[in-house]
Amino acid sequence: MRNPKRINTILELIKTIWEKNPELRLGQLIGNSLPTEVGFNGLYRSVDTYYLEDYKLEEYLREFYNVESK
Repeated sequence: MRNPKRINTILELIKTIWEKNPELRLGQLIGNSLPTEVGFNGLYRSVDTYYLEDYKLEEYLREFYNVESK
């Protein structure tokens, strides 16, 4: 079972980032932080969020928006 404490951790992080960037929509806020990769056809695509573990999303958000861990 996944740790339920991760929910408040990631929501607080998103809240902190969003309050500093209120012009962004939620999808933009998250999508901007995701790394891109080149597909087999040469087109760029972002990491698939469906399979993305919460701890990785947290890492991507912290890195992209320069937010320190608590």
